[in-house]
Amino acid sequence: MAGFGLIAALCLIAGIAAPASADELADFLAKELREASIQQDNPVQQESDALSTGALGSDTAVPLAPAGDAAEQGGPAVTSIRIGDHGAQTRFVMEFSGDVPADYTVFTLSDPYRVVIDVKGVPFRLLEEPA
Repeated sequence: MAGFGLIAALCLIAGIAAPASADELADFLAKELREASIQQDNPVQQESDALSTGALGSDTAVPLAPAGDAAEQGGPAVTSIRIGDHGAQTRFVMEFSGDVPADYTVFTLSDPYRVVIDVKGVPFRLLEEPA
């Protein structure tokens, strides 16, 4: 298999402002992902508030791409995932490497409310931060 898809589901939990709907959050995330795919070679300055960077934690397994995948051929690969708590908003950023924009869709589901980001054929190359 040259690559695999990933569905990243974000559950809307406490901390999201009441007026914000799942559709508004989906639009915001779609815009952020578009910007990440356009600016994929420009480093993004890390925010200092409640961010999770690189490996998502010891309880979360992140699959690695098989050898000889699209990333090695100039295709996109996810190189960083960050989540920031900004009071009334939660920001989710995926950074991509490669020469080709990632193919993805963003949609919402309910019960519980969540945003799903389906990134097609993009491997994950998340690096742990140095200790």
